Amino acid sequence: MTLDTRTLANAASRLREGLDRYQRNIGDDQLRDGLIQRFEFTYELAWKNLQRYIGENLATPSEVRGMPFPDLIRTASEMSVVKSGWPAWRSFRDLRNKTSHTYEESAARDVVAGIPGFLEEVEYMLERFNRHSEHPDDREATIGRDREDVESGLNDRTSGSDSP
Repeated sequence: MTLDTRTLANAASRLREGLDRYQRNIGDDQLRDGLIQRFEFTYELAWKNLQRYIGENLATPSEVRGMPFPDLIRTASEMSVVKSGWPAWRSFRDLRNKTSHTYEESAARDVVAGIPGFLEEVEYMLERFNRHSEHPDDREATIGRDREDVESGLNDRTSGSDSP
């Protein structure tokens, strides 16, 4: 099964477009609010695509659905699918949680300030997804090594040797 990333790619493109437009007119609250909405749906699509990718390449879908978010990101990082690790993704998740409070000026500014880093992360993820789909032979070799590394890491975490 091949991961269909077109929706995520479209969302990332729209987020990039919104960010570029907002940066030309920072005082426009309506543009800012639209940018925050684009961040929200791009974030949701990003982590869902990560779940699908890991489910298709490493674990069973049911294992991935039950995986805590920090473990999902650590696994994706170990598979070199995300550029940054858990600390960066925790901040993106915190920003996503702040979006329900965007009527607060400081919360809206915080979310907008985090969008460039998030967008860079999503564009990297899309590049990695596309590379794996275009080069299946390389993908199988990489996934095999990743599977061994990740399974070893998951075993370490469940035995208590890896702190969160």
